[in-house]
Amino acid sequence: METAGVLKPQARYGLGRVLEPPGAFQQLSWKVDPDPRIPPAEIPIDVQCLMRQNPAIRAIFERRCGVAG
Repeated sequence: METAGVLKPQARYGLGRVLEPPGAFQQLSWKVDPDPRIPPAEIPIDVQCLMRQNPAIRAIFERRCGVAG
């Protein structure tokens, strides 16, 4: 059981949402749980603009698909 105010590393880093591969961080995961319910360790935020890093997206694509950019 978690003590009030102290989170397990899985909750602290969002590892509970990662489906594949097990134990990976969300940024490196292949599949994330899309359940819209918000667990106690997460905070809902309103995002108006999301900036993605093209070099990182390209590297993931090349690694996963074997295609150079």
